[in-house]
This record gives sequence, C-alpha cells and structure tokens, in this order.
Amino acid sequence: MELTIGQLIKIVLGVIVIVAVVFGLVKFGGSLVDFIKNVVPG
Repeated sequence: MELTIGQLIKIVLGVIVIVAVVFGLVKFGGSLVDFIKNVVPG
C-alpha cells in the first residue's frame, strides 16, 4: 500500500481531530451536561 504525502496529511489531520473531540468530550462533558440541563426546562 503506497501512501502519498497528501493521504498521510489527511490521515494525521483526521487522527488529530478525533483525539481533540474525544479529549473535549472527556474534559468538558460534565459541564456540558450541566449546561444542557440548565437550558432545557424540566
């Protein structure tokens, strides 16, 4: 399987985005749930 520089860059960027999203959910998940509970009545 031959990887071009463009494909390699896309793979690396994809991994960085996934890691950033997971990290954000773990770090801010609790406060996000509290925020949604405060916004939604009931």
